[in-house]
Amino acid sequence: MTPRIQSFLALGGALLLGMVIGGLLTGAFIGKRARTIAGVFLHEERFVHIAEQLIEPNAQQKDSVHQVLSRYGTKIATLTRTTQREQIQLFDSLRHDVMPLLTPEQQERLVKQFERMDRRRKMLFRDEGKATP
Repeated sequence: MTPRIQSFLALGGALLLGMVIGGLLTGAFIGKRARTIAGVFLHEERFVHIAEQLIEPNAQQKDSVHQVLSRYGTKIATLTRTTQREQIQLFDSLRHDVMPLLTPEQQERLVKQFERMDRRRKMLFRDEGKATP
C-alpha cells in the first residue's frame, strides 16, 4: 500500500470513528434530557421544585406560589399519565384494526416499528415506575 492510500485510510477511519462517537454521545445526551423533561411532567414534586427555581419567589410569595404550583403540578402529572395511557391504547387499537388489511411484509414492518416505539417509550420513562401502565 502506498503512503497516500494509508494516509487516506487513516484519515477516513478517524473521521468515521469521530462520527460514531459523536452520534453515540449526542444520543445519550438527548435521551437523558428527554427523560429529565418527562420526569418533570410526571411528578408533581419535580414540577414544583423546578418551577420554584425558575420563579425564585421572595419570602412573602413562597407559600402562595408553592400552593398554586402544587395544584397545577398535580393536574399536569395526572394529565401526562392519562395521555400516555390513552396513546398506548390508541396504538393498540390501530394495530388491531390495520393488521388484517396488510400484507405479511407490511405487517412485519409495522410490528417492528411498534416495538421500536415501545422500547423508546419504556426507555424514556424507565425511571418513572408510575408512568408506564
